[in-house]
Formats: sequence, structure tokens, C-alpha cells
Amino acid sequence: MAIPAISIASLLFLFFNLCLRGTYGDYGGWESSHATFYGGGDASGTMALSTALFNNGLSCGSCYEMKCDDDPKWCHLGTITVTATNFCPPNPSQPNDNGGWVPCVKKGGIRFTINGHSYFNLVLITNVGGAGDVQSVSIKGSNTGWQPMSRN
Repeated sequence: MAIPAISIASLLFLFFNLCLRGTYGDYGGWESSHATFYGGGDASGTMALSTALFNNGLSCGSCYEMKCDDDPKWCHLGTITVTATNFCPPNPSQPNDNGGWVPCVKKGGIRFTINGHSYFNLVLITNVGGAGDVQSVSIKGSNTGWQPMSRN
């Protein structure tokens, strides 16, 4: 079945109504930490976060600057910026809150991917600049007021 059409005006309202968390910080230095990558051998720019950093999914899309400091065979020289996309199950023997948030530098503008079924729509919002994470989204139908969307 086809997904109900969303007018361009509604998408524009949705876009302009996005509330992006605009804070990121420089805590003054590097902290020792661990990261888990999924995907190809180059990690494909994705990263899983610890329980504390994942924040019940609210940090998905956040960007983190990382560097490898202890293995010349496997380390990439310099730093890389990765986008948090997943949750990494906890390991009590490792620290879970050593993070370094950095601004996300994205090209090409914000992206909306719409999927779903005849009775629901799924909206994936990606390529968000600034802090990178979406704090809230509302949508307005042609015959409704603004309604908050929920995460799943």
C-alpha cells in the first residue's frame, strides 16, 4: 500500500519546526574511552554509544570526534568525526561516559526519509548539522493543528 502523501508545505513546516539541541562542548582535553563500530572495515562513519551517552536514543545523530592513540598498526592518524547511530550494550569493566561532543559538519542539507504502512508513517531525519541530534519534531496536517511526533 502507498504511504499517505505529505504535502510539501507540511514538510516545510516540519523542517522549520525542528528544535535542534544546539549545545556542544569542549571539555578541555581527551579522555580515554572505547568505541564499537558496525559495518564495513572502515566503520562506515557509524558508531554505537554507551548507555550514558546513548541517553535512551536522544543522542542518535550526535557527532563525536575520536582519535586512536595506542596502536600504530590499526590507528588512523589524526582524528575522525563519527555520527552516533546505535546503542552498544554495557560492559561494566569499561568507562561509559567519556565522550567528546563536536559539531556535525554535514553537506547537502537535512534529509527526510519517509516509510511506513497504511496506518502509520515513519520519518527518519538525517544529515542534521550543529549538534546533530534532533530534540523534537512536530507535524501539521492540512486540517489539524501542530502535533508532536514520537520516537520509536
